[in-house]
Amino acid sequence: TDTAAAIPLGLEPKAGDELKQPPRDPRVGLLFPGLILRIAFLAGMMGVGVFLVFRWAEARMPVEEARTLAFCTMVTFEWFRAFNARSDEHTVFELGLFRNRYLVAAIAVAVCLQLSVIYLPFAQIPFNTVPLSLGQWGIALAAGGSLFVIEETRKLIAPRLFSFGKWAPVKWRHSASRAKQN
Repeated sequence: TDTAAAIPLGLEPKAGDELKQPPRDPRVGLLFPGLILRIAFLAGMMGVGVFLVFRWAEARMPVEEARTLAFCTMVTFEWFRAFNARSDEHTVFELGLFRNRYLVAAIAVAVCLQLSVIYLPFAQIPFNTVPLSLGQWGIALAAGGSLFVIEETRKLIAPRLFSFGKWAPVKWRHSASRAKQN
């Protein structure tokens, strides 16, 4: 379901401050250290969130429901992450929550596809899902929304937290070179 958001993210309207940012050094790759840390942070949160929801659900409901709830939690994380991914430093509220109409449409399609996998009997079979209650959806959406809240809060408090190595190559100091200096 996150594939549907990839192209609309490429069509994101400009934030307006592009000319205020320093030019990127041509030696800096697409994956710079700060971005790798951000990916690890978000993936870690998603993994822990899905695991906790599954463990909680497994103790309270049949395993089929717990599995479906974990699956839906993972998908809702992706929906919210798509909105977070619009900018590394600007909140979605600064950019305009619904400004990227293509992303909103892609998420709407993803929601419809997810609902069909959960509620249409012919689609349940290959995905091994069962219908969820409204309360169970509330759990999945709350877990997915937690990532959104944390990442948007991070952008408000420390917008450049994950910019390490974005503008210039990182010069790593090796322990061998430090030993020579002493």
